[in-house]
Amino acid sequence: MTPSPTSSAERERGDLSCSLSSAEREQGDFRGLIGHWSLVLGHSRPRALPLGHWSLLLGHFRLALLLLLVPALPTQASEITRVWAGWKTASAFDRLGEYFPGLDRSKESPVLVTQAKARDGYYFSVRLENDAPSPGATIELSVITPISPKPQTHTFKVDLTPGTRTYNIGVTGSDWPAASATPVAWSITINSADGKLLASKKSFLWE
Repeated sequence: MTPSPTSSAERERGDLSCSLSSAEREQGDFRGLIGHWSLVLGHSRPRALPLGHWSLLLGHFRLALLLLLVPALPTQASEITRVWAGWKTASAFDRLGEYFPGLDRSKESPVLVTQAKARDGYYFSVRLENDAPSPGATIELSVITPISPKPQTHTFKVDLTPGTRTYNIGVTGSDWPAASATPVAWSITINSADGKLLASKKSFLWE
């Protein structure tokens, strides 16, 4: 028996069935993909932090904010850039201001001596760079002379001014053994009025 040819209507129904099956498979695959990502995202969701952890984080945030709001305290920078040492006579420090009191002497290099009535002596000319005023500061000179291993210490009170200035510190009169004598070792320390170290310098042999 010869099979009857398939009608066009039946072929169309068959094609429609195939199309529906393909659509159902695609819809099933899409649902599976959604389910997979939902599972992944569900497992990767961060857990809630305990209350104690949140309190700790909040404390750290407050501390960081406080540090940002509080301005940094200014610091004073001072440095002894050079020291010249040698014997000098009183005439080396003659100034016009000593003979004409009306002249401005604020720019002169201060002369600090251990004995006011004797200006001949061994001097340490200290060049200081200072970025802020420091009233009531002290300059401490410790020196070992050729006649004694024990250091002599002399302290001078000064008002430091900003900028570069040279301070002439003299061990004068009977405090220095002779014009030909030279120090064995020395140390210079500059402190603020409250005792804070501002600058220091020492010779090679000072321990």
